[in-house]
Amino acid sequence: MRGFLVASILGPTYTGHLSIWGLFFVYGSLSQLGFQDGMYKLVGLVRGAGRTGEAASLRDSGALSVLGCALLYFLGCLVFAWWNYQGPFGLDQFGIGMAGLAVVLYHAYNLQGTLFRLKNDFKTVGLAQVCYTSTEFLWVMVFILPFGIYGVAAVSPLAFLAPIAYLFFRRKENFQIFWRWGSALRCWKAGFPLLLAGAAYTFLTTLDRLFIATNFSATEMGYYSMAATVVGLLPVFPIALASILYVRMLERVGKSGRETDLEALLKKSTLVLSVYSAFLVALLVPAVEVCMNLLLPLYKDSIPLTHALLLGAYSLSILHVAYNLLVAIERQRWILLAQGVCLGSALAAYIWIVHRDLGLLGIAWASSLIQTLYCWMVLALALSRYEKNGFRLSLIVLRYHLPFLYALGIHTLLGEVPASLEGAAFFWAQSLRVLGIGLAFLPVFVWLFRRYGWSFSQLTKIRL
Repeated sequence: MRGFLVASILGPTYTGHLSIWGLFFVYGSLSQLGFQDGMYKLVGLVRGAGRTGEAASLRDSGALSVLGCALLYFLGCLVFAWWNYQGPFGLDQFGIGMAGLAVVLYHAYNLQGTLFRLKNDFKTVGLAQVCYTSTEFLWVMVFILPFGIYGVAAVSPLAFLAPIAYLFFRRKENFQIFWRWGSALRCWKAGFPLLLAGAAYTFLTTLDRLFIATNFSATEMGYYSMAATVVGLLPVFPIALASILYVRMLERVGKSGRETDLEALLKKSTLVLSVYSAFLVALLVPAVEVCMNLLLPLYKDSIPLTHALLLGAYSLSILHVAYNLLVAIERQRWILLAQGVCLGSALAAYIWIVHRDLGLLGIAWASSLIQTLYCWMVLALALSRYEKNGFRLSLIVLRYHLPFLYALGIHTLLGEVPASLEGAAFFWAQSLRVLGIGLAFLPVFVWLFRRYGWSFSQLTKIRL
């Protein structure tokens, strides 16, 4: 809602500027240099072994290191904006500065949430996320009309204040102002390989926008960012679920030391996510067409870009459990290998597309195909721990894209809504498509629940 509201008021050009500033925030999440990832992993393992004093030392030293790195990144953003951007009325300087400040508050918020994740209190973390989303929307409503794009930029850091306060007052333990070099170094050593994997993943999913920001206009960036925002809804639930399962994986590996305990969890959860994601893909197509044609007509050029990006978004939605499994069993180097191959392929593809002048649609299709390749590689690496036959392994990997092909087949059978329809007639025609999609997926969900529903719930044991 927030994205659609801002886009409808500011238009494609200013939306493009916001997307460019958003890249500074996205890359700022990597400014923790691995201390956050290492702290989260080591504290979970050490607590599982019953060494609470050591866990507290790792927690506090890692947290202070994260905040120190975030402050340095904020200062770097200010220097970069001052020397490199001279837009009208200091537009870019202000936007990049606000993005840098938001990075500091984001890390403070994330660190508070870590305390609850380590205790498997995901309900509190979820409520904090709701608090963040709600307050961000309210701040946008307050600031966008009187201050325009400047007000939206200022909301980036402001939105984190309420959830930080909520988590602070809900805590049963807190970080202490304590820093030990040895503990910080352990966090960095454990987390830096994870950071590299995270950084490579971030570049893999944002390199398309970097090329657009440097080779296309702000307006075209606005069209593309709208499409990317819409398809970005797909991986939200899979990432949250994978984060929950990651704690379970660490606990199981820490207690038993056996990787085989994770096989059923990997296969069943990935299958559930593939069906869920395919259903969302099927629903997004008519939803986007209704939204762009009736509510955001300035963004009609985003519709074909959205269609092209759906395959990649689906692929990214189903790989996170496999990714976290590889991290849990200390196989981060395999992830880096897959990411290196895909990053190299993406860089070559985008350079060729820009050189051949294939436009935004060419970049969108290249992005989707490369993200699908990355998904297949990560799934194959994780499943190869349990399936040694190469042919069977390939079939297992490819079958997770069958739900996507099923969704594609449904749309082919239902057909497209005629372009001649407008207004209410267009809306009701799309509503009938949604009804057809729901009926087509109903037997799939019934089969999935009967075969995996109860055992999957038992495997995850999610406490909400």
